[in-house]
Amino acid sequence: MGKILIVEDEPLLRFVTAETLRAANLDVVDLASADEAINYLLSETDVDLVFTDVNMPGAIDGLALAKTVKENYPQIEVIVTSGRPRSPAELNGLPFVAKPYHVDEVIELIRERL
Repeated sequence: MGKILIVEDEPLLRFVTAETLRAANLDVVDLASADEAINYLLSETDVDLVFTDVNMPGAIDGLALAKTVKENYPQIEVIVTSGRPRSPAELNGLPFVAKPYHVDEVIELIRERL
């Protein structure tokens, strides 16, 4: 199993999510923006899944990141999260986790997708 990218601009939530996933024996890289995630994907080939927040600072948001990943790296699974409800059209068929979430539910969804 390759890496899971956690893309979340809120430091505490990013830390707690990443550490909980690591405790579940998942290989996690945590990043603070979609821009960082794109740069990471340009240099690494062993990413299996991106778990991204929608609202983040930077040139692109999480939905644009998801679209970029699906267009350029179709083998990578993407899960989107947000504190605001999202329409099915916005999500374009991607799995969605509403905030606040239980990390155990996220782990289960990640394992299902992988």
